[in-house]
Amino acid sequence: MKYCLFLSLFLISAVMADSSFWEVGNVEIKQEGQNSFIAKQQALSKSARSAFLQLFKENDELKPFAICANRFSERQIQDCVYDYSIENEKSSDSFYIAEFSYRFSKSKINERLRKFGANVKTEKTSAVTKIAIYKKDYLKRLKLLSKIGAKVVSFSSEKVVLEIHDINRFKKLKFTYVQL
Repeated sequence: MKYCLFLSLFLISAVMADSSFWEVGNVEIKQEGQNSFIAKQQALSKSARSAFLQLFKENDELKPFAICANRFSERQIQDCVYDYSIENEKSSDSFYIAEFSYRFSKSKINERLRKFGANVKTEKTSAVTKIAIYKKDYLKRLKLLSKIGAKVVSFSSEKVVLEIHDINRFKKLKFTYVQL
C-alpha cells in the first residue's frame, strides 16, 4: 500500500511537471439563452474565448503576442484546447452559470502564432522512448531513474511504464526492460 501511494504521488508530480500546456482557471460565465442547453453551449464557447484572452494577458511568455489573441477564430481556439473542466454549475430554464478551467496546448498556440507571423521560439524536442520495467526494480533504483530524467507514464501492480529521453544512459543501468 505504501508503494502504491508513493507511485501515485510520483505519477501526479510527473504529470504536473509536464509543460506541454498552459492553464487558466476560475473563468466564471453567466449566460442566458432560449433554454438551459442552449445557454450552456453558449457559455462553453464564451468561456473558451474568455480563458484564451486571459491566458494572453497573464502569461509572461504570451504577453508580447497579446495583440494576436483577438485574431484567433472560435474554431482555432477550440483546436488549441488541451482539455477543460466545469465546476459550480447552476442552471434554470433559460440560465446557466459555471466556473471553467482550461488547459491550452503550447505547441498548437505557438504554431498558430507563427502562422500569424509572430516570432515564437520553438522548443527543442528529443526522441522519447517508452519502456516497461518491473515495479520492484523501479522502487530499488528510483534515485538513479530520476537522475536520468525518467518520467512515469503509467503503472500497475507488476510493472511501471517510463518515458526515457536518453535510452543509452538508461541501458547503462542494466535493467531488465521491454521497449514499447
